[in-house]
Amino acid sequence: MFSTLVAAVAVPIAALFAYYVVPMLWSNLRTPLRHLPGPPSASFFWGNSKLIEEQRDIAALQDQWVAQYGHVITFKGSFGVRKS
Repeated sequence: MFSTLVAAVAVPIAALFAYYVVPMLWSNLRTPLRHLPGPPSASFFWGNSKLIEEQRDIAALQDQWVAQYGHVITFKGSFGVRKS
């Protein structure tokens, strides 16, 4: 009984993970954007998003990144997904 319940919950979760998360991670590993420079990620879960949200002057942060990494940069969102 318990194993049937676990299977009834685990199989749909695994299917959703395989359908949504695996292709996202795979494309993130294969994208040419991964070669663009950018700031290091503050954390795997938040990426650079939390740092951007905490800034009062986002333009100053972007100017700092442009000065440090160049005019074309990429930064990381949640779970390491690259944003450009």
